[in-house]
Order: sequence, then C-alpha cells, then structure tokens
Amino acid sequence: MSRRFLSLMAVIVCFVFVLSLGISTGVNFGEAAKKASLTKIESSDKKAVIKCPKDTFVVKGNQLIENEVPTIVTEVYFSQTYNYEPYENHTFASDIFKISVSDGTYRLSEQGELTLTYSKSISKVVADRLSVWYSCYVNDFTGKKCTPEDNCLGGYVNAGKNTVTVPFQIKDEDVYYAVFLDQREPAFRDDWSYSYVMPLWSREIMDTVNQNIYEEIKRREFTFMMVRGLGLPVVEGSIENTFSDVINTDKYFKFIETAARYGIINGFPNKDDRPLFKPDNPLTREQTAAIIARVANLKLPTDVDKVKKDLEKIFPDDGGKVSPWAAPAVLAVYKAKFMEGDKNDQGKVTAFRPDDPLKRSEAAKITYLLLKKLKKI
Repeated sequence: MSRRFLSLMAVIVCFVFVLSLGISTGVNFGEAAKKASLTKIESSDKKAVIKCPKDTFVVKGNQLIENEVPTIVTEVYFSQTYNYEPYENHTFASDIFKISVSDGTYRLSEQGELTLTYSKSISKVVADRLSVWYSCYVNDFTGKKCTPEDNCLGGYVNAGKNTVTVPFQIKDEDVYYAVFLDQREPAFRDDWSYSYVMPLWSREIMDTVNQNIYEEIKRREFTFMMVRGLGLPVVEGSIENTFSDVINTDKYFKFIETAARYGIINGFPNKDDRPLFKPDNPLTREQTAAIIARVANLKLPTDVDKVKKDLEKIFPDDGGKVSPWAAPAVLAVYKAKFMEGDKNDQGKVTAFRPDDPLKRSEAAKITYLLLKKLKKI
C-alpha cells in the first residue's frame, strides 16, 4: 500500500475515534463537519443522538454570525446525571442528559432532531405516555419551575427501539433533557376518546384539566394543537399581527402566528387590511378538513363537478351542503381516513355535518391519527 493511502486511513481512524468520545471529551463539529458533511453526533453509549440537516450553520438572530465561517455545531457535549426525583405525577424513564455548546454558538439555521433512549423496563403498553422534557437547570426537574406545559417537548416514540425523538434547537449553553413517563389519569377513563386523548395530554398537545373533553373546540386551541403536535419552531421576538383580532398578549398568539406563517390556517375577509381569525369561534368540521388536508399535504381533486357528485354520493344527507372552498379537502381527508361521517343503523355513511362545531373528543382522534401518520407521536 502507498504511504498516501496509509496516511488517509490513519486520519479516518482517528476521526472515528474522536467521535466515539462523546461524553468524556465532547465533539467539535467545526472543520471536521464541513469536510465530512457530518449530520450526526452521539454520546459514547449512543443513548443520545443529535441529527442536523446537511449544510446546517450557526446563526445569531436571523443573520449569519459576523466574521465566522458557517459550521454545524461546535463543541457539543453529552453527560449523564442520576439520582433525581422527578416532577410530581411523572417518573423518569431515562437518564438526564446535559447537552452543552460553546459560548459562541447561538442557534441552528435549520431545526435538527434529538433522540434519547429510554429504559427497556418501560412497557410498550404505556409508550404513548412518554415524552421528552428539557430544563436549563437540572434541579428544576424536581421543582415547580419545570412544568409539563412549558417544558414538555413531546416526541415520536419508537417502542421497538426504546427511543423518543423530538425537534432540536440550541436553547442555551447548558440544557438538560430527559424522558418522562406520565402517571396522571383523566376523569374520563371510560370515554371512547381515552386512547386518543392520553397521548396528546401526556405531550401537552391537549389540555384536559381546564377544558371539558366533550365541549366544542375553539379555533385557537386547535391551531395550538397543530403547531405543538408538529413540533414547529414557534415564532419569537417582535411580531406583526397577521390577524386584526388576535392580540399579542393572547397566550395562543405565537402559535397562531406560527401556523399562519406555515400556511396551516387562513382567516376571514375583513374591511381592515388584515384578515380576521375569530380565535374564540368554534371550529367547524369543514374548517377542520381544510387544516388537516394542508398539514398532511394531501393531494386535492381539482374537478369541481366530480367532487360535488362524489360528496353527494358518500354523504347523501348533506354532501351537497359542503362549502365549495372546503369540498376538495373534505373529500381528501375522508378518503385518507382522517375524518369520518355519521352512519345510520345499517352502518352506511350518510352525513358529514360540515357546519357542525368539532367536539374536543373528535379533535383528539383526528389529531392523533394525523400525528401518528406523520410520525410525530
């Protein structure tokens, strides 16, 4: 073999060895990442893995860091922490992982993903109750500062591999992550929607404490569920209102703005330059179909006459009452089995109820099926 070949092999072996030192030494993504086009970094025991899209670079605000060559992530460290009591009504299902970055790192230009391995002793039956939490202070996992609604990231659970995967973005120099098992029980265990609600409640996608599962769901709450469930990066900073009737102090404001920017939701015509969102209005079933079709990226039929005939055939009682703007979406989500129609005593579908408000139990089932299909839960 030539000296040149042997030298190249030595460099590769050294580089692989450095990657294997995740916990003890940290890993510098800098020049090595650019040369090798790496998109993954993992702890030495492979229980924590970060993946970033190729050509991800570090930015400050919305700008490239001045006078710095774009890199992926610099000096990411994993370490494990033990012997902590978890937040009330939740139990740890994994080690606590601290992920540290260098002082000069601000955030990633593209959202990555973090995968944590949880204990094999966790039953597959309760895997839907697992979620990833984060905190800037490890002690907050045991105190009131770290709460499910603020610190829960949810995540896609792969029960076969005992892993939970969540969107990842640099939050601070040191951040702690762990997998939690939700031990809470709702008051409606016997309701048909239980198996759909629990996975959403455990991931803080849906509130079952302050809201009744049988109530009509409001437009702003369903929008929140979509953004939270999809793991979309929520818009930050000073934001100009897209809708004239959603104020900046509304707790759903940033979620509504995020959904608008991703094309998930639309508003209503208004005399003002900005449209109305009508956040407190109940969400109708045909409005739901339009949102689900966008999120699922369903192919919508374009033959208006055929769509109308198909809906009238599928839903003989009210297929002709579906609004023209929603008709293609209603047909698409029905065929994709995200939404169902009402059945008569013989089990035949007869109605869609396009103008009826969506119940929160119905919203739970639709959201669960959607997120399961997209591998978000």
